[in-house]
Amino acid sequence: MKVFNYIKENKWFLLVMLIGTAIFTVQTALVVLYADDLSLGIISKGDGFLGAFSHMKYNYMEWGGGPTPMFAIMFLCANNIVWKIFSIVILTISVYCITDMITFKNKKNRWWVAIIVWACIFILDIAVSRETLYWLDGHLAYVFTTFNLLIYFYYLFKKLVEKSKLKKYDYVLLPIFAFFAGWSGPQSGSIILLMNILLFIYVRIIKKEKIKAIYYISLVVATIGFLVYYLAPGNNARFEVGFPEIAKLNMFELIEYRLDSVFSLLFNYPLNFAGLSFYINIVFGALALVTISILKEDNNIKKYLKNILYLFSFAILGYLVLSIIYKFNLIGSNYIAKILFGYKNIYNEIIAGTFKITM
Repeated sequence: MKVFNYIKENKWFLLVMLIGTAIFTVQTALVVLYADDLSLGIISKGDGFLGAFSHMKYNYMEWGGGPTPMFAIMFLCANNIVWKIFSIVILTISVYCITDMITFKNKKNRWWVAIIVWACIFILDIAVSRETLYWLDGHLAYVFTTFNLLIYFYYLFKKLVEKSKLKKYDYVLLPIFAFFAGWSGPQSGSIILLMNILLFIYVRIIKKEKIKAIYYISLVVATIGFLVYYLAPGNNARFEVGFPEIAKLNMFELIEYRLDSVFSLLFNYPLNFAGLSFYINIVFGALALVTISILKEDNNIKKYLKNILYLFSFAILGYLVLSIIYKFNLIGSNYIAKILFGYKNIYNEIIAGTFKITM
């Protein structure tokens, strides 16, 4: 009866999920192996599953710290169809988790949120989707790593925000998910640590609720996983081969370089429809709107904290407006560009030693 009642109450949501999964299944069925899949396929045919572990050792020492090439070889040892089924399953779970978190206070209307999430996947620019959704090695490097991030954060969200009861098996599963979320990749690993800390701040400082030791332990485990990736000798080796000039920079210069890269991604990157920059704007906007929605409904948050979070959220929305004006070259673009990029002139003068403050 519980299953019947759940289907009855969520029939439109389940229908949307079924249609979305079916469409993605048809698209995935047409995918063929290419690029790195072929070289990894040679290893799988020659050395089998043992080749996956030996390649993992080589990759960790010589080329990168992530486990994705090992998983790719394992899938190629089994069958390409196995990976396709795996891809469909984790994407469907990802859509479910995202939708469930966004609508955690209003489950009745989550079917239309699911439509939006599936639509964002299906309109993804082909240049991006072919290197993520429909490329075995790329899928594991981007989609699977994002899934690791998402499933761990969803786990925390259910326990800390929705107050799901902590079970005995959670003490084992939570650290495992935490480790693979941290070890998943440089972007996803660093993002999950930030999201984890922000969630703790929300629960402990804003909501003033206690956090059990297992969650702090999981954060430590996630950090260890991230360090396993970050400190891999292969990262430096690959960096020195592919980016010799950047490899010579010291820590502070690397931070400046990365900040400049992030700024360029946000403002200099062309706003192609459903391209990378397009989705960055969607994520920022969604975070701001969800924050505003939570602040409106939560009366336990202190007024000064609410005002700070409101200010921050509306600042993000203001940034999006400026970003759209600038990227679409609308009226006022030149003036906005002077404000947004004015720091670069000062930065360049400081580096060159020609910067002077005049009174």
